[in-house]
Amino acid sequence: MRQSCGVNERLKEVRELYRRKIDPGKNTTILGGALQALKEVLDPKRSDSVQGVIDAAVRTVTGEDGRLAKAVKAVVADAVKPLADEVDKLAKDFGVARRRPRR
Repeated sequence: MRQSCGVNERLKEVRELYRRKIDPGKNTTILGGALQALKEVLDPKRSDSVQGVIDAAVRTVTGEDGRLAKAVKAVVADAVKPLADEVDKLAKDFGVARRRPRR
């Protein structure tokens, strides 16, 4: 009988520990609070979540005036410059003025 009381007491302590500290269904427990914080960090609807921050960064980089767009424009301009110069030279040789595109 004494062992039974000891086991029951330990079970009661374990239940209390679970209820207060590790119940994942309650935001007030350590585990429940951690899981809630993790859900918030991964919630794509929140702008401060991982997905929200990545989405904003991608939009910034790939936007019309973003870093990627500027880098691509610079590389393309450098790549076609010799061709544009040659077209200008040929146009002068034939007496034709070529209009340069606006930048």
